[in-house]
Amino acid sequence: MPSNIFAKITPLLKERKVDIDVMEVQKFLCHYRAGQWIYPDAMYKSLRLDYKVIYDILEFCAEMDVLERNVRLLCPICHRYSGPFYKTLMDIPSELGCNYDDQIIEDPQKHMRVVYKVRDI
Repeated sequence: MPSNIFAKITPLLKERKVDIDVMEVQKFLCHYRAGQWIYPDAMYKSLRLDYKVIYDILEFCAEMDVLERNVRLLCPICHRYSGPFYKTLMDIPSELGCNYDDQIIEDPQKHMRVVYKVRDI
């Protein structure tokens, strides 16, 4: 069963006067349950919003303690997310390898993307 933890966000997003269909955003987000990961790319593919708008929405949800920020490596060679999730950029080792193409990624911090985990509230 989909979660309704994002229902409290909808009226707050409406107040922000963001140029989006708030109900479509809520419909997308309500498919996620506590502990699941939301990737901005998935939101883009589903809603076709500008990435800046997507990150604004997800950051707003993080500020409301509905989502938790994490970072993950996006391999510049195979373009797949690889390796573990990190809480901060400081947690990232100076050298990482891709799980899929076995390539060593130099300066992995340049290839990290913010992803969001739905909090258990």
